[in-house]
Amino acid sequence: MKSLRILSNLLFRNLAKPLNVNCNLCRTSQNFNLAATDSQDKNEFSDKSDKTINCTLIPGDGVGPELVASVKEVFSALGVPIRFEELFLRFPL
Repeated sequence: MKSLRILSNLLFRNLAKPLNVNCNLCRTSQNFNLAATDSQDKNEFSDKSDKTINCTLIPGDGVGPELVASVKEVFSALGVPIRFEELFLRFPL
């Protein structure tokens, strides 16, 4: 139990700060119009910003990898200026 507590402390101490930064950056996406009409360019994201957002994904186990793949596909189709970096973590049972 002690080793699990130490591991979780290390994990959260090292990941919490970057994840908060990434989450704060991702919140800027609320300024984008996701409901593009016929008269709008569906890739309007690329016109709105020259900056690319770096986002770390931790897919985990279970349905995580499938969901991450779908999110990446949808964001790519919409032209969202984001670059995903996947971090794979597995804990032995």
